[in-house]
Amino acid sequence: MNRPVSSSCRLKVSRAEVATLANGTVGVRDSKDPHGPVLEFSFEEWDCLLGTMKSRIH
Repeated sequence: MNRPVSSSCRLKVSRAEVATLANGTVGVRDSKDPHGPVLEFSFEEWDCLLGTMKSRIH
């Protein structure tokens, strides 16, 4: 996952980076640990996760 980091992201704040990976999955990693583990989700799993998170906010 190679993603540019904006200047506003240089703060010492926990952030997750999300990207579509070459194999067609969605990858999520800790932006403070770019060489650390990546969680991979299918698009269906990602949609389900986001839907669940959104339903708990409202």
